[in-house]
Amino acid sequence: MKNGILNVELTEAEVQKIFDASAKEASLKATIDLPQQKVTLHASAASPEIVIPFTIDKAEKDYLMQGLDDIGMTLQSDADIAAYEKKHNSQMIHL
Repeated sequence: MKNGILNVELTEAEVQKIFDASAKEASLKATIDLPQQKVTLHASAASPEIVIPFTIDKAEKDYLMQGLDDIGMTLQSDADIAAYEKKHNSQMIHL
């Protein structure tokens, strides 16, 4: 996740579906749909699509959907951080 790469955990049966489909179809393509949380295997017109849903933590999904890294996530709270620092600095006793 820290590298902006989606990690999808699939069951052994789901992985086997992918292996079986790729063995039958040399031009098999896959699409990862993060908003809909699904992996779709696209085969030829003679073969149906295979759709495999996956789950992902909401915060991780938002992180990827917004294209944010840790710094970007922190900067979303910039106004709150500035307000805290202003209040905190005014309360400091300078010697």
